[in-house]
Amino acid sequence: MQETYYQKKLDKVLDRFSDYEITIISRSKVVGSRNIEKNYGDTSFFQLIIMILKLRKVRFDVLLASNVDDFFFHLMYRFTNFQELATFDEGQRSLIPGDRYFTKNFADSGHSRYKLLNFLFSFPLPYGRYFDESST
Repeated sequence: MQETYYQKKLDKVLDRFSDYEITIISRSKVVGSRNIEKNYGDTSFFQLIIMILKLRKVRFDVLLASNVDDFFFHLMYRFTNFQELATFDEGQRSLIPGDRYFTKNFADSGHSRYKLLNFLFSFPLPYGRYFDESST
């Protein structure tokens, strides 16, 4: 998650998960939200890798994500252990077939790095596949 832009959306989504223990990993600290047990913010790429390595053995019920196009999300999706994926900021663009956020395969141009990584490691996924995996 990023910035206060998502605060209202996050608060609505947290209402759905009111009986859950919440751990947040964000580019900036999330303030003012309820039922949050752990809040990791202001993380650099290196800190994120260390955090993911520490959290790999933790089994999360839900991975709740707001930016499926962010590489930090790709890393968390690939290397954390969770039962369900819930996304809440996919926007209208992801619902339009043919849009780059809805696509199930990487384009030949513009996504060559992701396409190569996906070919070699099955990671990251095209954004449309995260949409398919999401329970929301």
